[in-house]
Amino acid sequence: MSFIEPIPKSSTDLEKLYYSITPKILQGSVNFSSPQFMAFPDCGNAIAAISVIYFWVWTNQNLINSVHTSPTATFAEIAVINWLREIVGYQVFR
Repeated sequence: MSFIEPIPKSSTDLEKLYYSITPKILQGSVNFSSPQFMAFPDCGNAIAAISVIYFWVWTNQNLINSVHTSPTATFAEIAVINWLREIVGYQVFR
């Protein structure tokens, strides 16, 4: 299937977009999360990783500003960074 098309001149509804993307993108993509796929386990689409993405979107956690947009996620991120620093032997700030 060709990706070379003229630029769209109008918008399309989501259902039509979905059905146009399926043959172009999904059918030609590798399913890294398939139990039959045995390479590249670090691709980030594990069930736990995907679940966190949905949780992040639902709770609207934007890590730019700890006061207005992510009062808890910013501190969770700091905790994880401290854990990683400790694992590799860097100084941890508490």
